[in-house]
Amino acid sequence: MGRGEQRSQATDPRWQWPPGDEEAPALADFKALCYEFARRTGGHVESVSDGRFPPSFHHVVIAFRDRRVAVLCHQTLPLLALAAPPGESSFWPLSFVDDPAIGSAIAAVSRIRLLTAAELDMDWSRAAAHPPAALAQGKDLTYWRPGSVGDVIFNMWD
Repeated sequence: MGRGEQRSQATDPRWQWPPGDEEAPALADFKALCYEFARRTGGHVESVSDGRFPPSFHHVVIAFRDRRVAVLCHQTLPLLALAAPPGESSFWPLSFVDDPAIGSAIAAVSRIRLLTAAELDMDWSRAAAHPPAALAQGKDLTYWRPGSVGDVIFNMWD
């Protein structure tokens, strides 16, 4: 980059941890938001996580005639993501998706940041150097060896 030029966030190849003063919603508030997302998009809430250990996130599955989508909410940070819902035997590894209808509903009723599949699928080594300590403790990173930003944020570490 030349002198005086600044790299915009849109072109910065490193993923940046989102700023903001929002708080992660409590499980009951997250459930209420998801019922509203479903209502606005013509879906219905199929299942709700109980918020128990070990995942770092809560999830709600919204079902539509032609698809099912899991809405993930980090337990301590104001971050949301969309993923393929759990299969018959496993929810891991997560497969992140974008759903414009749900994304629009989220933007209309919440200020919580919805991360895109591209952000979540980005290689962990390209993420900003100092993620929140609650997400990435050295021992977990060494043991679990996450491959993507999404693996770190929405994890099932014990």
